[in-house]
Amino acid sequence: MAQTLLFEKGYDHIIHFTISSKLSSMYNLFETIAKEEYGEKLTIIDSYAVSSVMLSHVLYAYDEIQKG
Repeated sequence: MAQTLLFEKGYDHIIHFTISSKLSSMYNLFETIAKEEYGEKLTIIDSYAVSSVMLSHVLYAYDEIQKG
């Protein structure tokens, strides 16, 4: 998984945005499989959206992380 590579590069936490769980099973997949393997080091966020709306979620999260 890509998450393993990121942790190997020294990242200690990953925020993963998925497209809407109403449109895809990716959110449920990551919640069950990735959380089992990475636990609290991985935050899964259901964007409840697709495409450009997801970008606004990512940019907001980035700004909040920069603020501390």
